[in-house]
Amino acid sequence: PCRCWAVGLLLAVAAVSERPQRTPPMGWSSWYAFGQDNNQAKMEATFRKLTNRSVVPGSNRSLRDAGYVFANMDDGWQACHAGVGGSFHSAAGEPLVDGTKFPNIEDMTSKAHFLGLRPGFYLNNYICAEGMPSGGIGGPAYMKNMRGNVDFLVRNGFDYVKVDSGSVYNDMQLWHDLIQKSGRSMVVESCHQGRQEPNATWCPFDLFRTSGDLHCVGLDVELLATASALQQSRPGCWAYPDTIDPGRPEQVRTQLGAYAVMSAPLVLSFDILDDAKLLPIFDLLTNEEVIQVNQRWAGSPGRLLQKWSPHLMSDPLFPWVEACKKDAAAQNRWSYDGLSLKWLPGPGKDPLCLSAAKLPGNILALEACSNTAQGWVFRGGRLWLKDSRQFSWARLTGGAGALRMQRCDASEPGQRWNLSAQPGQSATCFVQNDLSWMQGGCWEVTGCDLQDYAEVGVNFGCKPLPKPGWTNVCDANGAWSFNSNGTITSVMHGKCLQIDPRDRETVNVGACTGSEGQKWHVLGETIQSASAPDRCIGSGIPKPPPGTNGRCAAVQVTNDAVASNSWGNSRGGVRLGLVGPGVGLEQSQNCLSNTEPSPMQAFEMGADGYLRVGGLCVAAQHGFPTPFGPLQLWAKPQPDGAVAVVLLNRSPIWNETAKVDLQLEQLPDLWLPAGGRVRVRDLWARCYLSPVEAGGILSVSVPGGDSRFLLLLPEAGASTGNPVLTAAAARFV
Repeated sequence: PCRCWAVGLLLAVAAVSERPQRTPPMGWSSWYAFGQDNNQAKMEATFRKLTNRSVVPGSNRSLRDAGYVFANMDDGWQACHAGVGGSFHSAAGEPLVDGTKFPNIEDMTSKAHFLGLRPGFYLNNYICAEGMPSGGIGGPAYMKNMRGNVDFLVRNGFDYVKVDSGSVYNDMQLWHDLIQKSGRSMVVESCHQGRQEPNATWCPFDLFRTSGDLHCVGLDVELLATASALQQSRPGCWAYPDTIDPGRPEQVRTQLGAYAVMSAPLVLSFDILDDAKLLPIFDLLTNEEVIQVNQRWAGSPGRLLQKWSPHLMSDPLFPWVEACKKDAAAQNRWSYDGLSLKWLPGPGKDPLCLSAAKLPGNILALEACSNTAQGWVFRGGRLWLKDSRQFSWARLTGGAGALRMQRCDASEPGQRWNLSAQPGQSATCFVQNDLSWMQGGCWEVTGCDLQDYAEVGVNFGCKPLPKPGWTNVCDANGAWSFNSNGTITSVMHGKCLQIDPRDRETVNVGACTGSEGQKWHVLGETIQSASAPDRCIGSGIPKPPPGTNGRCAAVQVTNDAVASNSWGNSRGGVRLGLVGPGVGLEQSQNCLSNTEPSPMQAFEMGADGYLRVGGLCVAAQHGFPTPFGPLQLWAKPQPDGAVAVVLLNRSPIWNETAKVDLQLEQLPDLWLPAGGRVRVRDLWARCYLSPVEAGGILSVSVPGGDSRFLLLLPEAGASTGNPVLTAAAARFV
């Protein structure tokens, strides 16, 4: 059946400016190809593949020819804990490379240069992340390491450096100044996931990451986070979502098309040595017309014009989150009876209940009331799902999970500990949090940090005890000895568990001194401080309401930038989902991380029948809700007066094709000249479609999960003016 709705869409852009020479970087990164198992042999084989012109027989074209010139090694090169204080920097500040994996870095970069590639490096690592050097930020050791990093880059001939956020070397202005002082031209990537964004006058790097890792937050969050950052994107300061994945052709068309029209750097990150991954998408990755749109500049990096969703009467009802409206029947028919949240469709109709039925993305549904996965508890500003099942371990962030001192209370699950061996025995043991509603994690020195005051927490599950003859320190960062003198020592490095003397609250590790703050009493399942008998070690994980297991309702927008800038302004609203144990690692962090709920979890049932969350209202609307569209229209001006347009169909129903009517109307403040006809070039198909007259309609079909990439070119003789591109109507078929 044909499903239609109307939507108006205004396309507004910045004025055309001079065309600078700097363009979005293009290349390849090792991270999603090889992870920490990267080595020199894999890098050099990848160099050869990037420059191989016979990947597709008869094409006489390589990825390097298409513009992918940077070849970047990511994390995993370092000799973990081989340097000063357990770092991977020498006393001279030199980064220490694992010579078994990378026997000759300078020879490797020379081979890249010989092949016409520009090799890149990675610093401020996450793997075996370094702690603060003595003297702190800006101190002599810190500056020695910073200078040593830059000297290493210059001496080994690197042309690109990715500065991640895994350690303490995050001063991007200092990185810029030291690299400039070295005299070597180098592209600098700031990978601080939406933090340290530039402004109109400050951008000491060439590209900046706009959000978390693609494989953590997903493409939709990446796109919306980048959309909000595009106002700062410009030549030499490019907004960068993340690398480009392999996948089905429609997936690559979506990601590459969106990246191209927002002037994002095009950096591949998959194993291109695997022809099964590369060959099906080689033609897409090397599409010269798409790449040209990405690389050309005409005063604007491009922008998201609008995302919109249907509310079709033929579709089932779902709970949406949208701006509150006075006397709105879709919003003011909620009631709560102490167990169920019900919405009344109308007189004479049975109510529907808010349900945690298993749906894609763990979204909540409206279903016939049955008391199955439909019980809810309002407590502490949150809306908790009633469920007595115990789930397996799930990671918690936002401060929960790190050990701290608390007033002793044996009824608090966060203070109950199970030891795998009896205190005082010579055998090592692990220490697991005994949570009644979720499988707890075990004590672990976070990041295998060898420094004093290193954090100890329960956020990484439980690992086996180290085997005899262990050599990797991370094999033993979850193993502990409970000694007869009352101390508890880490098997990893022999340091003592202590109450941090700086704040008398945090529990971490430090050099053993015999102080009372390093002595403990094990009393049943609790571990009490010898120096403060009323204080016990706790994980800081709060107890959920009785009859619940830590899962609560939340607005499903998972990126802070998106949440603050656009979640409440979405024309189609956003959706409700379930977060907490049993619903995935990234979403399990929310319900128990903070004492006060975030706006996306702050629910209130009003006497007026409105169910509010974060200043918005929950509405019963037709159609599967998505905060990401499902339809998105992007555009970018081109120097010759043309406009590149990308239409994405992000429908979660992948076989659902959208047909959208795009119309040229005579409205102000647009790129295309008014009057005459506009030629339409389909860049994926590499062919021309029928021209469109001014005010005419261009009908475009986009399968679910795919994109259409069009170039609109005014024909010669078109009169001056300012028409607008409008999505006049759309329908799913």
